[in-house]
Amino acid sequence: MAKRTLPLFISLAALVVGLLFAGPGVSANDGDDDTPNIPERRELVYPNLGSHLDEVVASYESGRQSQREAADQGVVSQNDSILVTIYLSGNVSAVEDFLDDNGASVRNVGEDYIEAYVPVSLLGQVSQQSGVTRIREIIPPQPMYGNVTNQGVALHQVPAWHNNDYLGAGVKIGIIDAGFYGWRSLQGVELPSSVGGVRCYSDRDGNYGGLEVCDVEDWGSHGTMVGEVITDVAPEATLYLADPATSGDLHEVVQWMATEGVHVINMSLAWGFDGPGDGSSPYSNSPLRAVDNAVNSGIIWATSAGNYTEDTWFGPFADADGDSVHEWESGDETNTLTVEAEDTISVQLRWDDQWGGSSKDLDVFLFDQDNNNVVVASHTDRQQGGTYDIPYERFTYEAPADGRYGIAVSHESGVVPSWLQLTSRIGPGLEYY
Repeated sequence: MAKRTLPLFISLAALVVGLLFAGPGVSANDGDDDTPNIPERRELVYPNLGSHLDEVVASYESGRQSQREAADQGVVSQNDSILVTIYLSGNVSAVEDFLDDNGASVRNVGEDYIEAYVPVSLLGQVSQQSGVTRIREIIPPQPMYGNVTNQGVALHQVPAWHNNDYLGAGVKIGIIDAGFYGWRSLQGVELPSSVGGVRCYSDRDGNYGGLEVCDVEDWGSHGTMVGEVITDVAPEATLYLADPATSGDLHEVVQWMATEGVHVINMSLAWGFDGPGDGSSPYSNSPLRAVDNAVNSGIIWATSAGNYTEDTWFGPFADADGDSVHEWESGDETNTLTVEAEDTISVQLRWDDQWGGSSKDLDVFLFDQDNNNVVVASHTDRQQGGTYDIPYERFTYEAPADGRYGIAVSHESGVVPSWLQLTSRIGPGLEYY
């Protein structure tokens, strides 16, 4: 019997989904934490940088920190520079030239954005260049998965398909993941002896290489495990691997996979909010648009989902006592999480408003509950109806020791939004979710 191509929907068994059912959060404390003391906002010297980057630059320009020390406050830094996305309404080439001429390292350039490592000493000047609408730190995508168990073979009755010679011959499958540690040692055993192509960005310098770049322990082995699942389901499929570090990288990867004729893409990465939650985004480098580009090229796209259920809170803004601080549950204005030393707490918040012209102004804060509720991180951009104002705040913070931290959200001005959504990417989950 001639071998036949495995139907594309069967290869979707590569998608490993952690389906966690949302429910009331299990309280991590008795709800009697002190009411958070929301600090006064500081005036921004460089508004286009946003509150955190403006503070980083201020710490350097005031002499409180060296340029290297200030850069270390960034999410991704390299020597004296921080990895950022520069959003523009025009003048892209001129800003790129300015960066090249002044010691920045450009990574990706799009129609309305530039990704680059920018020296702290240059950030303020870049934010004032003609056409620059906003500069945001790049937060690399987070692994989006739980425990990997190969359920695909049983769920899709794979032996029956294999017995009828549906083995995936001719199907090209792309795996976009965080790391491929151990891949080479399993080639010809649990994995195919060769792959169709590889684009590994794990060196974080903007260039890509082969498997030797992402087959390293630091980046994990989830992509390798997904490859094993796919191989069990479709042993004769051809695999393409990539681990993009930025949204610009992701767009490059999708374009490359489309050119290679990939039929299915499985992605186990979670990117930051960059739109209102309805599948749209105002940014051309949005991962959502990368998905659109793939689908428009005829690619079937599968993304893991549900793994952050207990790390996410969604619901109406509640303020029964009228102090403009959101109540996660009646009477409790802090959402507690418990972490270990050196855990990185990454929090993002969005709410019901326009992405561009936002006028409902919210801020988000992180309090050290074991140290008198001292504010250790925050993001306090203004949403005042400006053309490029968006309903979004985010911060990252590395905990210096084991302890409890509380998240608070305040309403500063404008109409109270009908809903807000907050995600904290750190285990073991939020007190209220």
